[in-house]
Amino acid sequence: MGITIREGLKVYTMARYKVVSIKIEPSQHKAIAAYAREHGTNVSQLSRKLYAEALKNDGPTAA
Repeated sequence: MGITIREGLKVYTMARYKVVSIKIEPSQHKAIAAYAREHGTNVSQLSRKLYAEALKNDGPTAA
């Protein structure tokens, strides 16, 4: 079971809304890398930021 938080980035959930990982789809990696460069970051930092946002929004009322 997963929820999409950004195009090409997915948060996979386990148990009751517990976020366990973010997966970058291989077909989206180049687009995500370009987006990260444009915003002065890299894919790893962007993934950590999105993971933190997902944890903050994790719970019964999350998307």
